[in-house]
This record gives sequence, C-alpha cells and structure tokens, in this order.
Amino acid sequence: MHLWRRLGIIQVNLASALALHKRSFSTDVWRRLGIIQVNLASALALHKRSIKRTKSQDISQPRTMSMQELTEEDIKLRYITPSIMNKGWAVQDITMETKVKLTDGKINLRGNLMSRGKAKYADYVLYYNRATPIAIIEAKDAHHTVAFGMQQAKEYAMMMDVPFAFSSNGLGFQEYDFLTGKERSLPMDSFPTKEELYARSLQKAMAERDFQMKKRKSSTSPTAQDKTFSRLVIISVML
Repeated sequence: MHLWRRLGIIQVNLASALALHKRSFSTDVWRRLGIIQVNLASALALHKRSIKRTKSQDISQPRTMSMQELTEEDIKLRYITPSIMNKGWAVQDITMETKVKLTDGKINLRGNLMSRGKAKYADYVLYYNRATPIAIIEAKDAHHTVAFGMQQAKEYAMMMDVPFAFSSNGLGFQEYDFLTGKERSLPMDSFPTKEELYARSLQKAMAERDFQMKKRKSSTSPTAQDKTFSRLVIISVML
C-alpha cells in the first residue's frame, strides 16, 4: 500500500510537469514522457486490482493453522473430544479438568512455614455411569509424543482406582490397561466405546473370580491375602 501511494504521487508530479513544460519540450521528448505516464497509470491500475483481489481472498479463505501451532486446549476441542464422542460417549459420560480425589495439594514444610502445592486435575474422566469412573485421559499438544502424558494419566488413574489410562496429542491415543498391565497405541478413530471398556473390565474380573474359586477349592484354609483379593474381584464385578 505504501508503494502504491508513492507511485501515485510520481504519476501526479509527472502529469503536472508535462502540463507545465509542454511547450518547452521537443515533440519526441514529450511523446516519450507521455508513453511513460500511460504505462505508469496502467501499472497502478493493475496493482490496485491485485490488492483488492488479495484482500478478498484473505477474508473468504482464512489461513488454516497447523497442528504444531495449536495449544493443548485447541487439541482437546478439535481432535480429542470429537474422537471420544464419535465413539458414542455422551456429554454426561465426560467431565473435564476434574479434581483428582484426595489431592488438595501436597503440604510442603520449610522450617516453621507451611504451604500447599497445587491440586491435581485430570484433563478427562470418562464414566460408565454416574458413580463409576472407568478411564482417565491426559492431553498434550502436538509438540509432545502421543505417550508423553501416560505417566500422569496412570498416576491419576491409580488415585481414582480407574482401570484404564490414556494419553493423546491429537495424533493418536496411547492406552494402558491396569487389568492386564499391557500398553498399546491407537489411531484417533479407534478410541474404545464405553461398552468395550466395561466388557473388558468385567471379563478380567470374572476370570480372576474363577481363578480364586478354583484356588479355594484346592485349599482348606484360604489366606488373608486370598480373602482380600476376593473382595476386590467382587467390587470389580459390581462395577
């Protein structure tokens, strides 16, 4: 725009000079200056149309941001949340920025001074029903790997006694199954449904129950550890 204004000033000054000195110039000089003036006017008109066309394109076609430019919140909104909900998870099955139980913040003691650390919040908690959380998801931006948030997700899952932990950077999911101790990678369109996670947790609980029943039959006096484990299996089945 600055260049266009300067060219316009040159055009006006040239036209004024031609009008003022028309009689003093020879015919050949005057003709050449006139050609320069015409060419300059044509160039200005062409450049002006180009500017208008560029502005119109900028308004109608906004620039698409790359994933590397997106924040963690953008990744949640554009990629993670849609991937979860496309698998049948309803709004009432999901809470975000959920405070992890029993973590008001670690108490730090320095001499006679006491301070409390920050409370911990899970990016996503997924529920099988209102009283039964079944999965934790930790989100990161695309500058991190898919599995970067897994340790944090596992920590929160253990605090809340949740059987599945996930991490994601918007490019895929990393899953850790506490029931089997196995970890795997998933594409964004393959997040498990609520029914899948519940069936897997129930299947594992039933298998453990059958194992303990067989063990008790072969032993006349079950140990305290067996009794404790049996209670855990019963609780899992009730979920």
